Amino acid sequence: MINIFLNALFDWLLIGPFGATGLVLATVSVNIISLIALLWILHRRLGGLPLLPWGGWITLLSIWSFGCGLLAYFTQISLDRLWPESTLILLIVKLAIASGVGLLTFALPVSRLPLPEVQQLRDRLLRRRQSAES
Repeated sequence: MINIFLNALFDWLLIGPFGATGLVLATVSVNIISLIALLWILHRRLGGLPLLPWGGWITLLSIWSFGCGLLAYFTQISLDRLWPESTLILLIVKLAIASGVGLLTFALPVSRLPLPEVQQLRDRLLRRRQSAES
């Protein structure tokens, strides 16, 4: 209920100055507040979580994802300058290339991190690939 109220409040505050972007900012803001609140509750109920190590990894991943997003954005701008035509097929191709650049520059280095979640994902993908090959 609190999140619904906050989302309505932030929508009302942010749509005026930012337009449709204000909706995104409001939603992201409410999700961050929700994340912090639920993490705090979980921390209290479990008697502690490794918040400092998690915070370091989250900071690293956030900075890296921001950089990859910028790379994808500038790839899109470069492709728009290279091919200024805007047919639907060309727009889809340019979007796919820019998205692929962003995804690969994020996924490849992150796949080498010593995080249990990354290891689990890598193991599942390898198992799925091996079962598809056999």
